[in-house]
Amino acid sequence: MRIYQPSYKDRATGQRRKTPTWWIELKDHNNALMVLPGFKDKNQTRRLANQIEALIALS
Repeated sequence: MRIYQPSYKDRATGQRRKTPTWWIELKDHNNALMVLPGFKDKNQTRRLANQIEALIALS
């Protein structure tokens, strides 16, 4: 499981900026990679990722 905040290059200013949303990257029970959007708050996103991981473990 990985929680990250992607960045992009702003076309107007040319500066690197981070997106406001945190993203969750994890593998399911079939070892397929899933990338899901989280929340703007990192701790809430981490809790969501832990809950998703627990649900995958039940499969």
